[in-house]
Amino acid sequence: MILQVVYFPIFLETLGGYQHYQVAKGGNMSTGADLRYVEKEKGEWYYEYQCYPYGCNEDYDVHGPFQSEEAARKHCDDNYPNAGGSWTQRYKEGA
Repeated sequence: MILQVVYFPIFLETLGGYQHYQVAKGGNMSTGADLRYVEKEKGEWYYEYQCYPYGCNEDYDVHGPFQSEEAARKHCDDNYPNAGGSWTQRYKEGA
């Protein structure tokens, strides 16, 4: 199996600059960030990716709207390192 290593720039406020993390696409490495996929209205998807430092920050980067959960997942996969897991909240009529 060949792993493609990609460098993602992640801004670290404490260092006042950029630091690069190696993320092996298709591998088991993950950031431990909280990742949420949310359908706020029918057919209107967003994702919320926890800001660094992962696991202890209450701030999130929010992206969207997307026409489907799959489109939101693709955008996240193309632009962020592997969070290591996620959860999905679908729109509920009348909620």
